[in-house]
Amino acid sequence: MKQFILRLFPIVIIFLFVFSTQAFAAGDLMSNAQRLLNDVYGKFVAFSTAGAGIGVGTGVFMRKFSMGKQHTIELGGKIIKDSIIGWGVLNGLGLILNFIAPYLQ
Repeated sequence: MKQFILRLFPIVIIFLFVFSTQAFAAGDLMSNAQRLLNDVYGKFVAFSTAGAGIGVGTGVFMRKFSMGKQHTIELGGKIIKDSIIGWGVLNGLGLILNFIAPYLQ
């Protein structure tokens, strides 16, 4: 048991030094909040654009390869419309976050 503790002790000390956070490196609350909002805005734009592109592409392919089925053509158009609306909503959320960020300074 003593050998186990003697082997484990240096590993625990190394993990404490490596994974400990230091208070002086944290920064103030407002700069952290602004950095977080900018990061979230960038992720919103990236995900909404990718999602809208996939949705519009799916809708276009459904309309193109519908083989004349009216239901599939209408469903493809609905997917295109919903993708564009979703893209607008997510980018609108990003704009709201971008609008709030200067007030946090």
